[in-house]
Amino acid sequence: MSAPAAAPALRLLTHRVTLTYLLVAGIWVVAGFVLRGFASFGHLRYMVELAAIMGIAAAGQTLVVIGAGIDLSVAGVITFTTMMVPLVSPAWDATGLVGVALTLAMALGVGVLNGLGTVFLRVHPLVLTLATATILRGVMFLIAGGSAVSTTNPAVIWLGNAHVLGAPVTILTWIVVAAVILALLHRTVFGAWVYAVGTNERAARLSGAGVR
Repeated sequence: MSAPAAAPALRLLTHRVTLTYLLVAGIWVVAGFVLRGFASFGHLRYMVELAAIMGIAAAGQTLVVIGAGIDLSVAGVITFTTMMVPLVSPAWDATGLVGVALTLAMALGVGVLNGLGTVFLRVHPLVLTLATATILRGVMFLIAGGSAVSTTNPAVIWLGNAHVLGAPVTILTWIVVAAVILALLHRTVFGAWVYAVGTNERAARLSGAGVR
């Protein structure tokens, strides 16, 4: 192979994304030989299901980071809403959807407060979201006293255990959420605004983009 023809292949192999995948693959191969059952299908499925939960949370964080922001309250919001599910789920709701809807509304409310504080009060998102996470931890301690809270919400149990065409619902949800975020970023005016604000907020404002 000539040098000009080999240059694109070399750039691809030395690209940081390619190197990251190669590193992960190398670690996986080594761990498969060293740890019994690590490379089994069951363990792989478990890892993907676990990644799906993190991926759903990371999908929303992607919008924030591309827009030159940061949100340190994500873990606190997830823990807080998880704890609140059994507490706000009414006994008369056999589906559990009311409790899930209420906790999602709580998460949305926290996000709105973070956004208002960042945009209108001009508080740095690093400081604001860190304070939000701290407040949520305090509220959780006041409510639960540091003890574990279990749930019997049917919707939550179904989401964590159900399969559709052999695929776990959590993974399918991750795929749907990721597709929506990608479409939002690359196919809508809002996505263009997010990229513009993340690149240069002042230039985006002068060009007429909705920076708020």
